[in-house]
Amino acid sequence: MNRDKLTRRLGNLLGVKNWNRLQMRLKFHQYFHQLYTGKGKGQPARCYVYIADGRTAHGGISDRLRGIISVYQYCKSRNIPFRINFTSPFNLDMFIVPNRYDWELKEGEFVRNKSVGFRFFNSYSHIDEDKEDYFSLLDSKKRQVHCYTNVTIDEPNMHVYFEELFKPSKVLQDALDKCHQSVKRGGMCL
Repeated sequence: MNRDKLTRRLGNLLGVKNWNRLQMRLKFHQYFHQLYTGKGKGQPARCYVYIADGRTAHGGISDRLRGIISVYQYCKSRNIPFRINFTSPFNLDMFIVPNRYDWELKEGEFVRNKSVGFRFFNSYSHIDEDKEDYFSLLDSKKRQVHCYTNVTIDEPNMHVYFEELFKPSKVLQDALDKCHQSVKRGGMCL
């Protein structure tokens, strides 16, 4: 039995929400427990932080952007500050930067300790497009919650949220402008 069939069967047996809770706990204890057991300095700021730091398989850039936008939708619906900590395999702000919403972490805002919540959802969560269940699983009483996810919520409106969050960095914009000019002259963009 392949992994997808097994996870679907477990989701059907336990219920999608319970399956996701179990998967989060297993992932936390297998890969993240040591990061969050310390007494990290300071009180965490109230926010949700999307994380892509290479500590787990995050998927490709499209999967990561879908996860970012889905957590952002949750935060926006709950009026909770949203941040992004995207450092692997590159820093996100090398290519895209905040547009109308400032998602950059502020000095001292990000902490890892026992007082931080942890959420993990991947393609085996089988929760894509189930906004109600996904949002209820994101709910937490913790001041700061770290989210590792590639879940897609409200795909038809992804572009709206993308434009709120992102615009090209100077490096990317310069490359796009150069490419656009080359195409206008009848050349190719390389």
